[in-house]
Formats: sequence, structure tokens, C-alpha cells
Amino acid sequence: MKTALLLFLLMTFLAIDSSFARSYYEEGLKSALKCALENGFNKGVIQTGYFTLTTFSRIHDPGNGKVRIYIEGDGSAWIGKRTLSTNPTPKRPMVLQLAALDDFPNVVYLGRPCQYTDAKTEKNFDKKYWSTERFSREVMNSTNEAIDRIKADAGADSIEIVGFSGGAAIAVILTSWREDVSGLITIAGNVDHVSVNSVNKVDQLTGSLNPIDFAHEMKNVPQRHFAAEKDRVIPLKITENFVTRTGDEDLVRLTVVRGTSHSNGWVKRWKDLLEYPLI
Repeated sequence: MKTALLLFLLMTFLAIDSSFARSYYEEGLKSALKCALENGFNKGVIQTGYFTLTTFSRIHDPGNGKVRIYIEGDGSAWIGKRTLSTNPTPKRPMVLQLAALDDFPNVVYLGRPCQYTDAKTEKNFDKKYWSTERFSREVMNSTNEAIDRIKADAGADSIEIVGFSGGAAIAVILTSWREDVSGLITIAGNVDHVSVNSVNKVDQLTGSLNPIDFAHEMKNVPQRHFAAEKDRVIPLKITENFVTRTGDEDLVRLTVVRGTSHSNGWVKRWKDLLEYPLI
């Protein structure tokens, strides 16, 4: 009797959990599609060797030489400090909103693995890719492959990368790998997840590359790192350490932005912040 009851409760929990994940994913996708429609972006998908990645693109001047790529943060990876979400799709499309405010001729928003999808449409839909392995080689290689496709489709010779939070970690590592990045911008960037997780007293991301290990390999790339004035997730000292580790005072800038926290205040300030030169 007890076994039957436990089985019933487990099945009920799984059904509720699955329903919640589906509704959360659908709500996030609906919000992103609305933002895209209102701002002239077209939705697309890029099938890489490991993941299917979602894009929203606004290409006004194909072939002009450059494309600016915004990389999403961790989205809804967690629903509590120690509780993983069942779907990492961002509930609020803040990074897409930032991209929409950008007057750059060619702008593309790039979602992270397993965002805007689910287990029915993504063969490698696995919680480890929005937790311990969110910055794994598979994630990096797939994102790098997607950027190659974006660049080719836009007819670009070079790219600029903008990364928010965990998206900044990916932006940093890929900038160190590539030779066609003409500028890097991070927003409240998780540029050293080992230190960030130590400060926040949470488990380390085993299976993930750490962006600060690649800092010294980007000496020739102009960079602007925007840190939040009141960031309770990523302390300013971590961003300062990263900037120091790059070893290039001429090309790397750090700006602390007033009126911002880790996830709030950026949309209001973004138009003004885009006026800041990279160097």
C-alpha cells in the first residue's frame, strides 16, 4: 500500500514538474517573440553538432563587415539558491531587450543551449548544461559554431560580442579562441565562476571552463566590462581581478554602472552605455 502511494505521489510530482517546465518555457518564448516582433527581429534556429540554438536577428546592412552578437545569460537555470529549474528559458527577455535598443546595423541575439526548447525538440536536453557543465567544451564548441553561421549569414568580416552574466563567460572564452573579434562587452559578467561560487557558497561547476583562465589570451581585443553598482551575485572585486589578469591597461576598461543590480536597471541605462567607446 505504501509503495503504491509513494509511486502515485512520485508520478503526480513528475507530472506537475513537467507541466510547470512546459508553461515556464512557453511563457519565456512568448515574451521573447513579442519583443522580437515589436523590434523587427526575426527568429531563427541554428543546428550545431551538439545543440540547436535559438537566435533573433535584425540585419539592416548585410555585408557591411560587422555583426554584433548578444549572448544570453543563464536564464531561468535556478528557481532557488540550490534548486535547479527544469527549463532554463529566460522568463524575462532582458538581453533581447538590450539588443533591441542597439542601433548597430547588424544585431543578433543568441540563446544558450536548452533555452527556448525542451526535451521533445532538443536531443541533448540535460540539466547539466545549465548547471555544472554550462561552460563545457560541448557548449563552447556549439556556440562557436553558431557564431560562425551568424557571421556568414550576415556577410561579416568581424564580430563584436556582448555577454550578460553567464553569457559573458562564454563571450570571454570564445573571444580568446577566435581571431575575428573586434570588441568585447560584458554586463555583470561571470568572468570567474570559481570565485563567484566560492563567495556565494554554492557548488562548483565541475566540467566547465573558467573564463579568467583565458583572460591573458585576449590582449589585442578592445574590451569594456560593465559592473553593476549593487551586484549581490558577482562582487566587483572579481571583475577587477579579471581586468587585471588581462594585463592590458590600454585596451581593457571597467565601468561601474550606477542604479543597477545584477539583473535590473540595465535596460534603462543601455542606450547611454552604448555610447561608451570600447577603449
